[in-house]
Amino acid sequence: MVVSGETGRFSFTVKAPTTPGTYREYFQLVIDGVQWLDDVGLYWDITVQ
Repeated sequence: MVVSGETGRFSFTVKAPTTPGTYREYFQLVIDGVQWLDDVGLYWDITVQ
C-alpha cells in the first residue's frame, strides 16, 4: 500500500510471447475494493525479437 504523498517501487516479471513484435503493457491504479482511479495509468512498450 502507498499512501498519499509517499512513493512506491514495484517490480514485475513478464513472460515474452513466442511471436516477435512490439507489445504494450498497461497498468492502472485502483483503490482496492473501492474504485478504479480516473488517472490514465501508465504503460510500457516491450519489443520481443
